[in-house]
This record gives sequence, C-alpha cells and structure tokens, in this order.
Amino acid sequence: MRPIISDELAEAIHEKIIIDLCVHAMETRIAKAQSNQNSGLVDYYEGK
Repeated sequence: MRPIISDELAEAIHEKIIIDLCVHAMETRIAKAQSNQNSGLVDYYEGK
C-alpha cells in the first residue's frame, strides 16, 4: 500500500535513493582500487 504523498515527492525520493546507490558503488570501487594500489584507477573514479 502506497502512503499518501505527492507524485513529485515520490519521484524525488526515488531519485535520492538511486543517487545514494551510485555514490556508494563509486566509493566501493575507489576503496577497492586503493587497496590494490592502482592510483590510475583511483584518479579515474574520483574524476567521475
């Protein structure tokens, strides 16, 4: 059952969740590249 909120608010919440997941994925990739001591890949990910 969907709570009573506007469509605009529901869309904003959805976009926030997607952005948070993308940021988390990039942070995970950066941490993995740092642990592998791959500075070129770290710079690439940080540029994105």
